[in-house]
Amino acid sequence: MDELINENAEDLQTIYHKTIAEKFTYEKRLIVKELESKGIYGILTKPKNLTVNVINKYLELKAKGFI
Repeated sequence: MDELINENAEDLQTIYHKTIAEKFTYEKRLIVKELESKGIYGILTKPKNLTVNVINKYLELKAKGFI
């Protein structure tokens, strides 16, 4: 997704793909915000960063007293 979003759009097909990637990324963030407003916490991360981000989120939630 990041490659598509950061790619220079030179033709109609690339513009279409870039727009869809941006919309999909925006909707993912919107879903996570909606879930968090209902008390369900999520993590948007790349698979290679999952372990570190899960630990950081755990520590964040623990510091806030949710755990």
